[in-house]
Amino acid sequence: MSLHWGKLVENGRAKAVGVPWNEEELHARIVLKIPAEYVRDGILTKEAYEKTIKSGDKPIFVMTKLELTAMANRLKIQYSPSTPRSELLSLVARAKEKSNIGNSITPQSADIPTAGQEE
Repeated sequence: MSLHWGKLVENGRAKAVGVPWNEEELHARIVLKIPAEYVRDGILTKEAYEKTIKSGDKPIFVMTKLELTAMANRLKIQYSPSTPRSELLSLVARAKEKSNIGNSITPQSADIPTAGQEE
């Protein structure tokens, strides 16, 4: 019998498809009860979780497509309105690794594309 990794990830029981939680991440998930999306973003202590919640920083894994487009605009990422959320997530994650931009979304009106706006 094989594991259904997609369901495990969806339910927060695995870090990613084919990737189980390491011990520190598992401790954060089970003992500290930190949501999977935050642990996937490297938040492993209760203090870091509470600080993140208070600061308004949101892991990119839980951002809506609209929030990801605002982040993509801040990072000068080219995309089209038909770009799926999953691809935006990947593009933003890679671009964030190369920059020091935070996750806090305080989009200005210019950051959020209107319907039909091409980037």
